[in-house]
Amino acid sequence: MPDAVGLVFDPSKGFNASPVIVTDSLCWNELQTTDFLDDKPQYNPETGEKQGIIPTILALDRKVGDKEQRIVITGDADCVSNGEMSKSRNGYSSNNFTVITGTFKWLSYDEYPLDTERINPEDNAVSIGRDARKMVRYGCYALLPLIFAACGITILVRRKRR
Repeated sequence: MPDAVGLVFDPSKGFNASPVIVTDSLCWNELQTTDFLDDKPQYNPETGEKQGIIPTILALDRKVGDKEQRIVITGDADCVSNGEMSKSRNGYSSNNFTVITGTFKWLSYDEYPLDTERINPEDNAVSIGRDARKMVRYGCYALLPLIFAACGITILVRRKRR
């Protein structure tokens, strides 16, 4: 997750936080450098920068009534994209697929893989009466061809007039 932002958690909101992925201890939140293309960021504790382990993915959970609410927050949405699934950088292989499947398993209370089958709807057939069938048949065999022929003749007549 090279472009990830560090996450800060406030426990006063009633959630329990579990870090899923964290940085190493050499990371900090840069508060000074504004041009990251030309300038190299420097750790400067005088400006309020704090160096340490920073979570980049957090799993939050809390009790709401008799149910449990679960949320996953990432500091980089690209980590779940197709391009990042098996990408490796500078000798580091990616484990994004494992993180994603584990996250979905945790969010579904270990009922994984997800069952996405749906019950067949009851209105899966069209029924028309005997009189309506005759009207549909005559409409398809006679009325529609007459409408198309009339449109074609109208177009030809208008073109010939020019």
